[in-house]
Amino acid sequence: MDFLKQYGGYMAIGLLVASIVYGGYSYLGGGSEPAAPLVSRTGGTVAPAVGGDLLTTLLSLHSLSLDPTVFGDPVFRNLKDFGIPIPAEAVGRSNPFAPLGENARAASTPSTP
Repeated sequence: MDFLKQYGGYMAIGLLVASIVYGGYSYLGGGSEPAAPLVSRTGGTVAPAVGGDLLTTLLSLHSLSLDPTVFGDPVFRNLKDFGIPIPAEAVGRSNPFAPLGENARAASTPSTP
């Protein structure tokens, strides 16, 4: 405990100086690599660098075909829908951003300052 009382101030100052040096170094961009471009140009064509795997997945899904005999299967025919129907609700204001009491005027004519 006497160690902390004797050297606590020096440790706090050292920690403060270290954090300032680290913050300045990271703020000024020392040691960081530039961000990868979203689109890279190779050979005159534009190739997406981000989301390329999504495009390959979409292209592979495009080549799939669905067998229509699945819908005639008795197991598929015996499936039950346990969904809850959504009741019809009243329509809200025509312009939800108009001030209260100005709903009809805001819907028919634009206001001028």
